[in-house]
Amino acid sequence: MFTDAEGPIEHFSWGKFIVRGIEHSQDDAGQTAGEGKDICINGDVVSEWHERKGHTLTKYMVQAAIDSQPDILIIG
Repeated sequence: MFTDAEGPIEHFSWGKFIVRGIEHSQDDAGQTAGEGKDICINGDVVSEWHERKGHTLTKYMVQAAIDSQPDILIIG
């Protein structure tokens, strides 16, 4: 389990993120909270990572993330 009270990601565990006090997850029944379990954080914006389904990343998905010129890119 990860906890960082000073960062934008306050907590994450399998399929669940708490970002700035808002939970983003999906339960076994497919009900989502926030933007769901596959998220992209870019600056202050948290959005669903629409292209991310399953456990496969394409070079286009990674390139799109790099094109936004992040200071840090974490994919996990």
